[in-house]
Amino acid sequence: MKTRFFTLPKGLLLHTIQTACIGAGMTLPLLEALQLATPFSLCIAACFASSLAISAFECVPRLRALLYPLLLGVCAWLFMRYRNQMTAIGYAAALFANGQPLALAAYSRTITLLLSLLMTSTGSSLA
Repeated sequence: MKTRFFTLPKGLLLHTIQTACIGAGMTLPLLEALQLATPFSLCIAACFASSLAISAFECVPRLRALLYPLLLGVCAWLFMRYRNQMTAIGYAAALFANGQPLALAAYSRTITLLLSLLMTSTGSSLA
């Protein structure tokens, strides 16, 4: 039997919503613990966008095996592209750990997007 290039799984919509909710549910407490004042809508939008991207790979069976290596590659590309900012975020995290809570405030949007991507991909593997 020949497999089709594009298949739409039955529970895809439910899996997308579940993945986004798990990702947002893991990201928002982390952002609160880091005392970052990021908009709630930015976190939810980033979680749903990455959940939709992950679900798009579920529709193409031949690309399903490339999903997590591709996510790892995207994270590595983002890290290399913004390596100066990542170094500054590392210094700000060290200041945060030493008792200065406003050190991470300048990088709140970048940290929100990165944590949303990582937690949603983790939520996809859990869902």
